[in-house]
Amino acid sequence: HQRQERVEPGMGAGYPSGGFGYEDMGFGGFGGFEDIFSEIFGRSGRRRGVQRGADLEYNLEVDFLHAVKGTEVRIKVERRDGSRETLTVKIPPGIKDGSRVRVAGKGDYGKLPAYLAMGNIFVTASVTEVHPLSIIEAMGTGLPVMGIESVGVSDTVEDGKTGFLATHDQPAFTAKLTRLVLDPVLRTQMSHSARDASIAYDIERTTKLMLSRYENLVNEFRPRKSSWRARLRGFMERFVS
Repeated sequence: HQRQERVEPGMGAGYPSGGFGYEDMGFGGFGGFEDIFSEIFGRSGRRRGVQRGADLEYNLEVDFLHAVKGTEVRIKVERRDGSRETLTVKIPPGIKDGSRVRVAGKGDYGKLPAYLAMGNIFVTASVTEVHPLSIIEAMGTGLPVMGIESVGVSDTVEDGKTGFLATHDQPAFTAKLTRLVLDPVLRTQMSHSARDASIAYDIERTTKLMLSRYENLVNEFRPRKSSWRARLRGFMERFVS
């Protein structure tokens, strides 16, 4: 017997990167802060018509043994722009016939800039970034960033100009985020700065820089015709050794 599962590569309800709420940061017990964060992340978002990201669906048949024990499969999905992508989907043990499995963050990208632009602030608690594309995309749409001091994030966000950076201390993070939430003038200033700073990551500019680096490496290590003195020295060194 084979069980059918519906795989939905989705982007999360409400917010394009899987969603964010004040509860996700553990701020639910901070009393009055709940109302503050609800205003900007919750009620404000619904009032402004934020919608969930576009889902892509894929019907998958899983045999009985894998349905019982769980498995991992690779599927190919076709996006609305005609491109194809291979996704890895984990099927949990004991899944029932007709169940749906959601793959967060893999929905249709085409409307992502518009969804980001609906927000007021881009908040991330990640400390494992190398080249934080999500932050750069947010800055490109004019969102000030609230992040944690760490490699990648600190290299991209200028504290006090394009957003705020806090330590791993939760009260410090809360204080800076609260200031950003309550100060619309500051958000506007940081929004302009963030958009301007994102230009440095333009794909054409970064591609030219990368190509230039590779060309320099090729030229640096390209074999050169050595002089007769260098050839003689090399011969003597081999002879002596």
